[in-house]
Amino acid sequence: MAPRKLRPGLRLDELTRIDDPDDPDAPETYWGRAWMHVKKHDSDNPYLIANELICCRLAAAVGLPVLPGEVARDQDGATYWAVPGVGSEGGIPVPPVSAHDIALAQMQVVAGMIVFDSWVNNTRRRADNVVYDERLGVWLVDHEYSLAQPHGRAFTEKPDDEALAPLGWHEFADEAIDKDLLRFWEQRVRTLSAHVIGRPLLEANQRGLITQKQQSWLAKYLLARRDRIVSLVPSVNAPPEPEFTRPVLRLVPDTLF
Repeated sequence: MAPRKLRPGLRLDELTRIDDPDDPDAPETYWGRAWMHVKKHDSDNPYLIANELICCRLAAAVGLPVLPGEVARDQDGATYWAVPGVGSEGGIPVPPVSAHDIALAQMQVVAGMIVFDSWVNNTRRRADNVVYDERLGVWLVDHEYSLAQPHGRAFTEKPDDEALAPLGWHEFADEAIDKDLLRFWEQRVRTLSAHVIGRPLLEANQRGLITQKQQSWLAKYLLARRDRIVSLVPSVNAPPEPEFTRPVLRLVPDTLF
């Protein structure tokens, strides 16, 4: 059983105190270096970082646990997608866990993940795309194979046509998932406003990750898939029904009276 309080999963180094002479009662504040997990821009997959940014923002808007991410650059000007690195004591990375174990421990999150991935067309969701440890928590990561895919070939098609394709495969759909939980997350997606959906698309455009034309394409694509989300979610196995034990009528012998 997971502990009542989750332990910190992020590591900080080289803390430098920040003093505010105008506010001596201010809480202790520091500049600190944190370990990050970064993905470098790939010219063969130019929309990798855009997909990560957009899906990170949308998953948080839906209410799913995701690590906060940002676009970063190194001293040579190379672009990266950076998220905090999660590990146990001593900086040891969280060990891999099977899809079955994650589904048993976090069924509500897994149900939301299946619905979300169906919406954004995340075609590469596997157990190693989920950071999970019962002592630290659970987060969804790795969304580069979503939307128009990292290579962007879907941008050459009509968004309304592309929006019709259901998610073909999802590793967690093989697990026993409560269908009521799926309905809950489908409703969460369907109630997202066009404004909420459009904000991360605008951010991706302003950061130079997608063009205005691609921003418009993605808006039409996501709105169309939002409205038909129920038909996009793959079939899942229902949890087994509890066994029903027929009551036994016990006759009392006449000799007892």
